[in-house]
Amino acid sequence: MLALGKIATACEPGDTPKFAIDKRIMIHPDGSFENASDFDNAGFFVGASIVDLGKGRIGQKLTRSTDCFPLESLLYVECNSGEAILVDGGELGIREIQYPNGPIRPSKMSVSDVAKVAQENDYPFTVDVLGSVEKMKKKNRYDPFFGCKLFYPESKGAISG
Repeated sequence: MLALGKIATACEPGDTPKFAIDKRIMIHPDGSFENASDFDNAGFFVGASIVDLGKGRIGQKLTRSTDCFPLESLLYVECNSGEAILVDGGELGIREIQYPNGPIRPSKMSVSDVAKVAQENDYPFTVDVLGSVEKMKKKNRYDPFFGCKLFYPESKGAISG
């Protein structure tokens, strides 16, 4: 009897085609977007609809498309304080790092709480979300505080973000 095992495949990312690099970001009224990119060959971000988590907090799933596999990240913003964090869910996806599957519970945590839990669990993250976005080409930048403007227009995040 022949036993079937897992077949390993290698993934070697190629260059992003020029037609993809030349596209501008498309932002929709619900805050979702397409074609955000930080560098020419780093893949493109797609943002899901922004979710109002209540009490001045918003969340958004960002997916970076690459040649190998999509990478998901959680964008979490406290509009009242103007603080934000981007937590990389990696190959697991953000479903596996958030409650009930994982330890991150944005609707019940502050940005500093999320950062602490991310650090304890070795999830890559940045609290300098705006600084990361400012490194992107202007035509491909997304606004991490768009949800504050949408749901909490009088908040610090909407005004200063």
